[in-house]
Amino acid sequence: MVIDDMSSITLVLREWLKDAGVSDVITFEDPREAVEEIRKNGVPDFIVTDYNMPGMNGVEFLEKVTAGNDVRAIIMTAYPSEVDFRSTTKTYEVIEKKIGFMDTIVRKIRSSEEKDR
Repeated sequence: MVIDDMSSITLVLREWLKDAGVSDVITFEDPREAVEEIRKNGVPDFIVTDYNMPGMNGVEFLEKVTAGNDVRAIIMTAYPSEVDFRSTTKTYEVIEKKIGFMDTIVRKIRSSEEKDR
C-alpha cells in the first residue's frame, strides 16, 4: 500500500513497484481512505506512506492502522530533519524524497519479501 497526497508520487511509485515485480500495489492520496480500506480488508504486507499529508501525518496513520499488528512500513518525506518519526511504541524507517528514493523503496520491499520466503 502506498499513501501520498501527491498523485504524481502514488502513480509513479505504483508503476515502479509493479515493474519491479511487486504485485497488488494499491494507492491512496487520502490517508483516511487508506484507513477505511484497511478496516475493511485488513493490513497489507507493506506500507509506504508520506509523512506530511492533510488530515493526519504518516506516523499518526501508521499508529492508527498497525496497532497490534507487526507491519513493515516506510515513511517518505522531503524534510527528514524537521520531523520526529517515533510513535509511542515504534521508530519508523524514513526515506528522504530525493533522487533515487524510489529505487531504495523497491529494494526495501524486495528484501522484505525475500525474508518471508
